[in-house]
Amino acid sequence: MNRRQAAVALCAALFTTGAAAQAEPNYPKKAITIVVPYAPGGAVDIVARIYAEHMTKSLGQPVIVLNRPGANANIGPQVVSKAAPDGYTLLASSSALQVNPLIEKDVGFRPSDFVPIVQWARAASAFVIPRTLGINDLDGFIRYARANPGKPYTFSGAGSTQAIARDTLLHSAKLDMLPVPYKGGTSWMTDLVAGQLVLGVAPIGVITGAVRDGQLTAIAVSSSERSQFLPDVKTLAEYGYPEAGSVSWYDLHAPAGTSPVVSAKISEAVRLAAADPAVINRIHAGGAEPTWMDSKPFEAFLREELKLTERYVRLIAPKN
Repeated sequence: MNRRQAAVALCAALFTTGAAAQAEPNYPKKAITIVVPYAPGGAVDIVARIYAEHMTKSLGQPVIVLNRPGANANIGPQVVSKAAPDGYTLLASSSALQVNPLIEKDVGFRPSDFVPIVQWARAASAFVIPRTLGINDLDGFIRYARANPGKPYTFSGAGSTQAIARDTLLHSAKLDMLPVPYKGGTSWMTDLVAGQLVLGVAPIGVITGAVRDGQLTAIAVSSSERSQFLPDVKTLAEYGYPEAGSVSWYDLHAPAGTSPVVSAKISEAVRLAAADPAVINRIHAGGAEPTWMDSKPFEAFLREELKLTERYVRLIAPKN
């Protein structure tokens, strides 16, 4: 490249950078899509819709939730990883974004294809069984499962924090059970209530209605302390299985290369939502806790979570 060509290239680069810098303060100019890689009605979907409604008001543009379930929550990340890094296509995700590439081949994306924007909620999970089993606690269920090997349980993938808690417990308690695949969300609950399944694990907010109505029995929670939403239900640690404890976290990612200016605007919109009493009440009603963990601390959090994930993969993945 000669001097003239180099000068032209430099001017073009400066013009492009300057144009982008001018455009970013005006973000957003059109609707934003948040892709949820799960079916409607699940915890990730519920939290995303609550935040999207508030963000629509604060950002002045529609924030739309698009469900793209399937392939063990891999289709949604595939879609977002190929989107333009302009802040108009985002991913509402969970631990599956880290776990799936470690335990599956050719998931179609890498964690490095995304930049973390914010963690916006956390939730403990509950182990639930049909009320018709007549069992009231985890110890009773373990005795039942050992006496009746091969009983079916809902299996909605190996990448979620529910899966980590579930699989670790099954391994630690030496239970021989039959996984029945589901796409996620609440699609398995009807079968569990009907007794076609004997065990399910889900964020507390997803199952509290069925527990309150007497259709399901909660036998354990995955958090290190008892949940304010199910205060009478013991933790896994109280039953002697602390290694199975795992708390769900929900977050927002953007395609790699998204401008820090754009990411900061999105994060600020989430911060405003997380501080709104109406949003707090709605997320609490769903059995979760709103959070606002900005990109830098969220990145540090993800690094620590990756260590736990790798431990889980060493323990469980060869058996799935």
